[in-house]
Amino acid sequence: MKNLKKIWVIFIILSTINNVLGQKINELTKEEILTKNKKKVNTIIEELFAKIETNNTKVEFWIFEFIHSDSLNLTKVKTLSAFIGLETEEVQFSRDGFTDYPNVFFIETYDKKSYTEDSIKKRIKVLNKAFNKDNIILGGIGYAVQSNPNKISLDKTYNINTTKPEDNQKVQNKGTLRLTGIIKAEDAGILPYATIGIPNKHFGVISNVDGKFQINIPSEYLNQIISISHIGYKTKNLSISDIDPLKKLEINLIPETLRLDEVVVSVTSKRKRKKVTLGKKNASNTFGFVQGGKVGAEISRLMDVKKKERINLTSVGVYISNLEKKSFTLLVNLYHLDETTKLPGKQLLKKQVVVNSELENGWLNVSLDDKNLIIDKPFFVAFQWINDEVSNPSIGLSGSNNSTFTKYKVMGNWKNSKDFPWVIKAEGYLLK
Repeated sequence: MKNLKKIWVIFIILSTINNVLGQKINELTKEEILTKNKKKVNTIIEELFAKIETNNTKVEFWIFEFIHSDSLNLTKVKTLSAFIGLETEEVQFSRDGFTDYPNVFFIETYDKKSYTEDSIKKRIKVLNKAFNKDNIILGGIGYAVQSNPNKISLDKTYNINTTKPEDNQKVQNKGTLRLTGIIKAEDAGILPYATIGIPNKHFGVISNVDGKFQINIPSEYLNQIISISHIGYKTKNLSISDIDPLKKLEINLIPETLRLDEVVVSVTSKRKRKKVTLGKKNASNTFGFVQGGKVGAEISRLMDVKKKERINLTSVGVYISNLEKKSFTLLVNLYHLDETTKLPGKQLLKKQVVVNSELENGWLNVSLDDKNLIIDKPFFVAFQWINDEVSNPSIGLSGSNNSTFTKYKVMGNWKNSKDFPWVIKAEGYLLK
């Protein structure tokens, strides 16, 4: 097939007619749209055969090109192709090959049967019926010959575009680019629970315990930068337009060399110091969760450290209720108080802290004794969900909400918790 020249006439069959049922688009009803599309496709076929007859061309095989915004859907074409007499190539990605549907995946199929003008129209009808229920679009038709004819260029007259510009934009925005991969450390193995997302767009995911991730990027973000971050490692930024979506990404992060100053505190010195508890000290009978929260949702409470105080932070805790008795995983984060926004700012931890628990009710305490954290300014203690099961566990509520903040998804904005004053505490020792 490599020695054959391909001649293309590209067209788009409207696959979103079900979305406009009962509506009028450019003064056309659904039935009228179907009729007009059929007429345009028939016209294209007639022009193709007229060219074949004029040039006395011998067609070696016919080419049908299918498109979809999700590469996994096109695997159905590969699965069904043998049953409907088609050979297939591998799935590929196109950023601008189809004027009405940019940023889509496509797959070429080959049909070696001979067709007349009438039989090729029937063939197209069969193919559309086979894949229409999965919204897979027959986006192009062509044929291969042994000679070297001039390639037929894309002509807008071959595009079936009966939608209004604004409706067409809605269709385009539904397309997504699916990226999959794994996050690794340059100095060690996999990195679980890394953050992958688009800065300033409040859009992202968290990798799983094996460092693997999948992110479906909307078409409007394809010219953006994707950011990969993990506590203790330098953030890596990649241009989405430079990523091959057909290959699984393997992203290696470099350890962060900038470290906070450490003060080694001996066990003996701790015994001579006063123990302090910041935040909420008491249990609660009222519970809540991040309503509308998604993967990466996070709750935080401000810990007030007085001037000239230095605290050796040894543990943090959150009061929980787990009525369903299900195991859960949370990430612990510590943040500086941003003096400008008064919201959680830069990360204080140098290594990720993961909590796996089956606690049913009470204080979920997390030891930080080995972190040698010396803090002399107000800071936030936060707990983050690694998935969208943000109601497990429920969190105790008590006190004022002026010092508690919530983030509803990964890479989202912090907002005042309002009626949800999370019961979170921090414990440690006062140092001279």
